[in-house]
Amino acid sequence: MIYFVKNSLVIFTLLFVCVPLVFSDININTPNGFIFTGSLITINWNIYGQPPTQPVSLTIQNRHTGEITAIDDNLNIQALNKTWLVSVPEGIYFLSINDGKNKKNSSDFTVLTAAVDPPLATDVKSSTLIVIIAVGSGVVLGLILAGIWYFRWRRKKAKDNGSDIIPSTGNTDEEYILSTDEKKFGSVFT
Repeated sequence: MIYFVKNSLVIFTLLFVCVPLVFSDININTPNGFIFTGSLITINWNIYGQPPTQPVSLTIQNRHTGEITAIDDNLNIQALNKTWLVSVPEGIYFLSINDGKNKKNSSDFTVLTAAVDPPLATDVKSSTLIVIIAVGSGVVLGLILAGIWYFRWRRKKAKDNGSDIIPSTGNTDEEYILSTDEKKFGSVFT
């Protein structure tokens, strides 16, 4: 009888101490804000206890139709996050992590269809090229505006000084303005 009590006590102690270490609890964080089809989101979760050793899958399920879409069938559960390109139609969904024994779900969230296409991911080379083109265009525009200002300033200065010859504005009919004396006695330009 004492032998049975000792064995029961040992078994109870092992179960009480070891079972919580073997089992884990996973909590999926519900995505916040607006989720649009075609956008990249990061799915996060927390693990309490020992992580599962068997393969884990991450899925998204439509609350109304029950349609399940696999996000990752071989999820690295210890990464604690997964980036995913939203590829489901508009609707109300929840996320699920299934470790083969337990299935943990997130709260419901809404996926919307974007009014415009989401921006495409660009690599660093194309981003740099866009910046170079934008800066180059800005420099050219600045030079054009400075040139317009400079020639207007010269023309105004020439008029204010009473000069007979006003800098050209590109209009050949107005290149030379004759003074009153030249009109009376003739011009060397005619």
